[in-house]
Amino acid sequence: MGKEELLLYDGTATANDITVYLRKVGSLLYAVVITRLDIAFVVAWLARFTINPGPLYWKAADRVLYYLLRTKTFAL
Repeated sequence: MGKEELLLYDGTATANDITVYLRKVGSLLYAVVITRLDIAFVVAWLARFTINPGPLYWKAADRVLYYLLRTKTFAL
């Protein structure tokens, strides 16, 4: 995760934004349960904000996906 702290979003997310964010976080949760325990803390933190995700949460979720892309060849 980045240095900025993810706090509650003051604005209002649209229903479509919430749905897309839920799918993204759900996919990350699936990866955590199956093979990628190294992202468990971050994904659990992102899952806390599924009711009203803001732009910072989107960036954080995208960073996790980018991390998975960069480290897909690593092994434990």
